[in-house]
Parts: sequence; C-alpha cells; structure tokens
Amino acid sequence: MTDDLTRFLAKPEALTPAAVQAIEPTSYINVTERKLDGEIVTAGNIPVNEGTARLFLEKENLNPDEWECTHFRRIEYGQGMTSVKFSYKRVAYLDPNRVPIDELISRVDLRPGVVPFARPANAQGFFALMSDNQLGKVDGDGTAGSLDRTLRYIDEARKELDAQRQIRPIGPVVLAGMGDHIEGFVSQGGANAWRTGLTLMEQTRLLRRIWLHFIDSFIDAADVLYSIAVPGNHGDTVRFQGKGVTAYDDSHDTEALLAVADATALNPARYGHVKFLVPRTDEVAIALDVADTRLTFAHGHYHAPGKHWTWIDEQSVDEGPLQGSNIHFEGHGHHSVIEERGRRTYVMAPATESESTWFKHRRGVRGNPGMMTGVFGDKRLVSTRIIR
Repeated sequence: MTDDLTRFLAKPEALTPAAVQAIEPTSYINVTERKLDGEIVTAGNIPVNEGTARLFLEKENLNPDEWECTHFRRIEYGQGMTSVKFSYKRVAYLDPNRVPIDELISRVDLRPGVVPFARPANAQGFFALMSDNQLGKVDGDGTAGSLDRTLRYIDEARKELDAQRQIRPIGPVVLAGMGDHIEGFVSQGGANAWRTGLTLMEQTRLLRRIWLHFIDSFIDAADVLYSIAVPGNHGDTVRFQGKGVTAYDDSHDTEALLAVADATALNPARYGHVKFLVPRTDEVAIALDVADTRLTFAHGHYHAPGKHWTWIDEQSVDEGPLQGSNIHFEGHGHHSVIEERGRRTYVMAPATESESTWFKHRRGVRGNPGMMTGVFGDKRLVSTRIIR
C-alpha cells in the first residue's frame, strides 16, 4: 500500500489478551479466596499482592498497565499441591504507538475555528466534482491509484479556486460527490466481489476520510461551503436478487457524507458554515439554488448513455427535483462531457479511478481520470477546468 492509503485506512487494532490459565481441581482440601483492592492479602503462608499478579502477566508477555487484578484464588490440594488463580479485567490504556483514532469525532473535535470568509459583492460560485472513485476496485492501478489522484485533484482544485478569485468575485463553494465512490459488492449481481480488494467497512471508512479531507481543504474558502452527495449504483447498500433496493437513497455514497456531517456538528466553530445536502428519502437527485443559479445533481445511472436531456425533461415534470435546472451535473460515464442546450448546460464529471477493465474489454475504452472544477453564476456555466 502507499503511505496515503495506509494512513486513510488506519484504525486502532485491539490488543489480543492471553487467558491466564489455572489448574481446576477435581477435589481439594482448602480454598482461600480474597478480593484484591491494593492491600496485601495473605493466603496461607504465601504473601500475595498486586506485584504478584503483575508477575503472572509479565510471564505471559502481557503489558501489566493494561490489566487490573480483581480477584485471587488459592486452592490447596493434598500432598502439598497448590493452585493459584488470578482474575483480571481490561482497563483503559492508550498504546503510545497506536495509529490515529478511527472515529471522525476525535479528529474534528480538536480542530481550531476558522476566520469567516467575506463574500464579495455580485459573487459567483465555484464547484469541484468528485466522481466514481470506486474505492476497493482492483482494476487499473486500484484503490491506491484512485486515492493518490483524488488527494492530488483536491489540492489542485483548491489552487484553482484561489486562481479564479484573482480574476472574478467568487463567494459560495460547492463540493459535490457524484456517486460510485466505493466499489461495493452489489454491482453486477455481486460478480464484482472477487475483484474487490477492500472490505465494505474499509471502503466506507476510506470514503469518510476522503470527504473530511475534501471539506478541510476548502474550510476557509467560503462563507458558505456546500457539501453534496448523490447515490450511485455501486453505492447501493442492499439489492434483492440483483435488482430491488430498500429505498433509492439507501446508499453508502450518501451515508458516508452524513457520517461526516454528524462528526463535524460537534465543532460548530470550525464547521458551522458547512451545509450538508443529500437527496430526500427515496429520491436520487437534488437541487441547489445558489449564486442566482439552479444546480441539480444525480449520478446518471437512470438513463441510457446519451439520453440525458430526455431524462432531465422527464424529471422536470410534476415538480420533479430537476425542474428549472440551469446546470445539471452527473457522473457514471467516467468521462468529462459539457453540452449546452440553449442556456441550459449538462455536465458529466470524469472518474477518479483509472479504468473499468470489464468496459475496456467490452468496448476497447480505457478511463481518462480527472476532477472537474468550474465557476457558475447568473443561471449559466461561466468557466471550467478539468484537473488531470
């Protein structure tokens, strides 16, 4: 693994206790039993105290600082035979060599506050689209390659925002996750499982930490920072016979962002200006009105390739989530596309993974990974850049 992949997957490993064995008698003459509370306890003519209990742990190559002796039992058999038994309980102990704490809460709670960003007059908006990481997948250069690119893309996206601010007034920032961030185990009816190198928990843990890094990279860049996630097909939590789902928003893609939202809520001084948005229950798309522009987001797997305008029009009927969309963002296609129809714009974000080997063998097309950034305002797309 690369250093970044190891760091983003790290979790504290539980230390394995070794049982302290004692001879259990079938018959005995005398039993001496005492609770140990730090005072010396005498059993027969053998002095027993905490030091004696520590010796037993050291002989088993266990760290005595991790255990507390709670009970002592000495059994005398006939013919001078004696059995001694200590009982222990695990105590809170912080290994000085442990990896960083697994839960996001411990990370966000220690972060300092930030100075609020002053929004300029007539500000436009900036977006960065992260799509189709498919973390856990072994295709191409695998998870390590996807992670390395994603982190580099995020750094470059922040530099792009700073560069755009030199030539135009930019206020709100939108960080959008376009779906399929993990490989999962439900796609293709589970046929992808044997080509998936990370467990489901490792995939989602990696995604959570990428999201937190994404947000932290832009935390001081706007007075309002929008973090958006939509469900993709690989992120489905459950499928029945390869098809049915519990709810259309029941997705690891969106739940990972909600977990980050829960953690960052514990530090409002730093994250209070971050707005987290996911589709409503049983929806797959979401709309955001910002900088006098309606942005809409969906993964893109509910229409055939090239049929995006038909789907957008159909989803705009009967007050659908895409109604009135000025710029519609999708992923799923693994390539960058910008297409205009009048003043409406369709944008497909490239993937961060390097390739789909199945698609390469089927159509001969390898991936062209990247991250799309851009500026919008006044109901139109102003500029874009694809970071490679």
